[in-house]
Amino acid sequence: MKESQIKRFTLLINLAVVLLLVVFVYFPGVFTQGPASILNFSWDSQPLFSGVFTYAHYDTPVVTTSCGYDYPSGCRIVNDCTDCHEGSCWTRVEDHGPDPSCCVPSAGSSCTVFNQCGQAGVGVILCNGSCSASAPSLPPGYGSSCTSTPNSCNQTNSGTIGCSGSCSATTPPNPPGYGSACNTNSCGVSGGTINCSGTCSGSTPPLPPGYGSACNTNSCGVSGGTINCSGVCSGSTPALPAGYGSACNTNACGVSGGVIGCSGTCSGSTPALPAGYGSACNFNSCGMAGGTIGCSGSCSGPAPSESLCNSAPTASNLQPTQGNN
Repeated sequence: MKESQIKRFTLLINLAVVLLLVVFVYFPGVFTQGPASILNFSWDSQPLFSGVFTYAHYDTPVVTTSCGYDYPSGCRIVNDCTDCHEGSCWTRVEDHGPDPSCCVPSAGSSCTVFNQCGQAGVGVILCNGSCSASAPSLPPGYGSSCTSTPNSCNQTNSGTIGCSGSCSATTPPNPPGYGSACNTNSCGVSGGTINCSGTCSGSTPPLPPGYGSACNTNSCGVSGGTINCSGVCSGSTPALPAGYGSACNTNACGVSGGVIGCSGTCSGSTPALPAGYGSACNFNSCGMAGGTIGCSGSCSGPAPSESLCNSAPTASNLQPTQGNN
């Protein structure tokens, strides 16, 4: 071996020894964790090499963590669990994740995270006890104010956007009776409809002239009907009683006692005949009558001649002369 090569070899050995001394002084954990630990060094949590573990050195007092490890108060937790040895802070981080010995007992179990609508996001419990899932996003506009669809009067109710993404407000009801016919007259004709103010849009329309009045009345005052909604009579003129207005109860002289009335009977009784009506009258000395009492109440003829008394009596001169005087 040449002298120059020997010098170079010696220099390399010296450098290696110095490097080991530096590591021993500033990174004592390397020698307690085995050769694999040398693959990854860090200073102030900044990795020096890529490997299995990360180390950081602090010259500060040692405190105890919630997971039971002591570490300097200036140490930063790089992952789920922190170990501290001889004033050095290091975190065990394996290639496949945190060392299970550093995790909470329930790590790896399924977990759910709910949003305000009760919708769940499913994940697993991490080493630090938190869930890997995120709550599902809420519907667009959730919780924002909104209005219902308007009713027929353009009135709305207020609400908020709910979990279904729709508005919680319902359409207000129309006013009672809205759209119904109102101010209706006796013929069923309405003046309008109930409007948004709850009142009728028009007044009651008038009835036809004479509506309800008797019509087609006969001479006896009996009507055939009444004026209806079309303005005409509901019936025709009723017939009068048989013989209405005719003379009735007429005596032998042709004098009537009355006329047939609305009840169908005669308005009066038969009139009396003149006194002595039909009796012989105007006798001569031999008892011969000149006539009979007529409708005028007088004798129908004069007394027979006295000369008739000397002649033999016959049937003709014994009968009174008839007449209607």
